[in-house]
Amino acid sequence: MAVGFAVAAKSIWIALLLGTIFVCIYLPVIRAEESHLAQRFPEFADYARQVPRLIPRARATQDYSGSFSWALYSKHREYNALLGALALLAALVGKMMWGH
Repeated sequence: MAVGFAVAAKSIWIALLLGTIFVCIYLPVIRAEESHLAQRFPEFADYARQVPRLIPRARATQDYSGSFSWALYSKHREYNALLGALALLAALVGKMMWGH
């Protein structure tokens, strides 16, 4: 999403800012989560070898029959991504209305 917002904003500064935010926030979170999962689940190492960390594969390697869970969405505070996307969207609208 951040790449899409950076392209839509047509600003190298916004792209650099979003890249910096990604590196400073998401990479430490990813490392902490992987460490926690490795300690809690012995089979996590096999899973991590099979599943890409950031960029998903074009095709699934196996069938998945899971379903979306609002409880997990809330528990893991995934709504923060939605709030961030809405903030970026508001910034783009502001740029279109008042920017150059």
